[in-house]
Amino acid sequence: MSRSEGRSEQQGNDPGQPHPPCADEESRLLAAVAPIGRRNPDMLPLVQLALQTAMRRGELLALERTNVDLDAQTAYLPTSKNGMPRMVPLSRVAVELLRAMPINTHERVFSISAPTLAAAFKRATQRALIPNLRFHDLRHTATSRMADKVPNLIELAAITGHQSLQMLKRYYHPNAKILAAKLG
Repeated sequence: MSRSEGRSEQQGNDPGQPHPPCADEESRLLAAVAPIGRRNPDMLPLVQLALQTAMRRGELLALERTNVDLDAQTAYLPTSKNGMPRMVPLSRVAVELLRAMPINTHERVFSISAPTLAAAFKRATQRALIPNLRFHDLRHTATSRMADKVPNLIELAAITGHQSLQMLKRYYHPNAKILAAKLG
């Protein structure tokens, strides 16, 4: 795996460091969370939505159907990590993911609990042979991908919910190939 395809040499396999998955790891993860057998059916759309929105685990789990406006392509979070409400813009892919989800009897979009998510994600990463991947690493991946589409850092921070550019920088892991292409 080249550095531009995934983890940097510094990130390696240190479980304490961010581990944005490379394309192959992401494919394996998505296969490992697919709703087969007794696997939780919330896992695949939850992982996919995390990769599309850069939303935090707690934000995704607390997301209520009444706060999602598919026509406006937005999700309202009355409380975020910093205690402030925020509006999350949704990509067309995110809207389609949400639209395709079966309606459940819960107020929340996802009926899975945080402990169940943690256990299911750990099993999925073991099946996918990516044991050091954390759910939060998906936020790093989503932020880096968004940075390629939204070069304005103020707008990017508004999308991801980062209050400072310093924090945003911790989540941005540039792809060397894309940067080289921009240089010409």
